[in-house]
Amino acid sequence: MLGDRTTAFNDNWGYLKTEFNWLDRILRLAVAKRQRERKAIDRVSKTPGDRASSDWWKGLVTLDGTVGRDEIDKLEVFAHKSESLNYQQQLEEKIQASQEQGILLGLPMLCDRAALSLFEKHLVLASLAPEVNHRYSRLYQYLQEDRHSGLPTVDLILRLFCRGDNQWREARSLLTSTSILTQLGLVQFLPLDSETFLNSGVKLTPKLINYLLADRPDEPSLNDLLHPTREALKIKSYTPKKSWSELIVALDLQETLKYMAYRYRDRQGMEIGGIHPGQIMVFSGIYGTGKTTATEAIATEVNQNITEVDLQLLPDLITGLSDLKALKAPILLIKSAHLWLKRCNQTPVYRFLRDRQQHQSLTILTLDPAYQGSVVLQKWLREGIVEQILVFPLPQVGDRLKLWKQAFSAPIRVSPSLDWEDVAQRWKLTGGQILAIAHKARIFATLESPETSITQEHLQRAFSSVPLLQNKKSRKS
Repeated sequence: MLGDRTTAFNDNWGYLKTEFNWLDRILRLAVAKRQRERKAIDRVSKTPGDRASSDWWKGLVTLDGTVGRDEIDKLEVFAHKSESLNYQQQLEEKIQASQEQGILLGLPMLCDRAALSLFEKHLVLASLAPEVNHRYSRLYQYLQEDRHSGLPTVDLILRLFCRGDNQWREARSLLTSTSILTQLGLVQFLPLDSETFLNSGVKLTPKLINYLLADRPDEPSLNDLLHPTREALKIKSYTPKKSWSELIVALDLQETLKYMAYRYRDRQGMEIGGIHPGQIMVFSGIYGTGKTTATEAIATEVNQNITEVDLQLLPDLITGLSDLKALKAPILLIKSAHLWLKRCNQTPVYRFLRDRQQHQSLTILTLDPAYQGSVVLQKWLREGIVEQILVFPLPQVGDRLKLWKQAFSAPIRVSPSLDWEDVAQRWKLTGGQILAIAHKARIFATLESPETSITQEHLQRAFSSVPLLQNKKSRKS
């Protein structure tokens, strides 16, 4: 079906044609099953006149033949093979061959940069299809009983691309919480009046559609998607999901973090002791060393949401202070705090931090270790604005071993021959980098078969194919 696996796609549209051909087969199988369930097959196969009934005019059955049991069997075989190594690996190899020749493919680039799961990729593909051909809208209408004028619903996408209850639950949870597609607003859910989330139509934003259908998708357009207007992302609030058991750092550092949570709860004791009710701490470490996880663990312990702002996303560092002050956020995580240290006029920042000290709160400034010696930061330490700098170093071998095992905990299948101690010893990575490799390795294994166990080969392929590793090593946080 894919031809020569080493031959690159001619262009982005050549790639999309292959993906839509795969989607066609999946939808034909769904339609055939629905027809069988509705006992429509016998009706449309009796006479030519019957073939002009409702199923025919919707473009789902042709005059040349009907969809019978044999056809369903063939489609089911294809659906199984399309998830096998033979098909999916050839597709991946053609994508890599295209990239090596400088042929940029929109959806694969998005999947790599945003670390999309296979389900998220399929959701984007299914939602893009009606923008290319109205036939897909008619197929969706038929499968959904004419809901949403041709948009696929959450329910249909889950039914098409999830095999089993576990995949269904994980995918639904992803859409309602952690998916970067929803976090960045690239996918919209359009519920009908008084309808459930499952019956919401799934629609891509015009900007994402234009990027995916471009003749030549480019990096600037992708960057614009993944880093939208600074105003839109300048402040966000979320419920933490991490706990102490998921934070793998040195014991003394974890004890200090737990004391921060204790101090936050013990407001009366702090007032008696003459200590400011508001804590301001600096977390220093490169990307992926656990700074955000530590913040989440503290917030989980004290049962508070986290308000997060990345100073790199603020159009104006000083104007943003008034917005932050007005929020009176109990727990405030400020990323890229080194940008404050570079300012000539520190007075507005100084006043903001002083105000945070006067109220029960926790303010965490994260920055790269290169800024620990900043003159401004050292002054804040001496004057008691910042209480302490907590250093998050690269994890040692023992901690890396824990991180690897945590990333592949049950129910993920792992080959008994995989030597985790060797992996931890050989690759000196942060927790964030380990998670990126684990995510990619799970995708490679799933492409072969949902029952495939993770092997050393999957890890090696993932390590070689994650494009963000080098960027993350130098990224400021």
